[in-house]
Amino acid sequence: MTQTIRIAAAQIDVKLADREGNQARMLAKLESAAEQGAALVVFPECALPGYCFESLAEARPHAETVPGPATNAFIAACRKLNVHAVFGMLEADGPRMFNTCVLVGADAGTRARKW
Repeated sequence: MTQTIRIAAAQIDVKLADREGNQARMLAKLESAAEQGAALVVFPECALPGYCFESLAEARPHAETVPGPATNAFIAACRKLNVHAVFGMLEADGPRMFNTCVLVGADAGTRARKW
């Protein structure tokens, strides 16, 4: 049996260093894509903090842990909408920072997990 899955590529107006605004725009696009039948919504690299910082020092304040506030917000939205989302963010891991791609979904448990 063949199953069709609708995937949406979401392009947003990403603003550098505006995590809250970017997240709000991303969650709105997630909802819109889900309403149109998407099961998976994919956002750009570093969509959450914006792209491209001039230095590591400039970028560091915009990094979050995984799990953390953004991943938890997306998990809640994905549960409500019964979709999955892939998005880019800067991940804080102690003194290190990573350009991370996160996958979350309605079945992610209570928090995002790292593998």
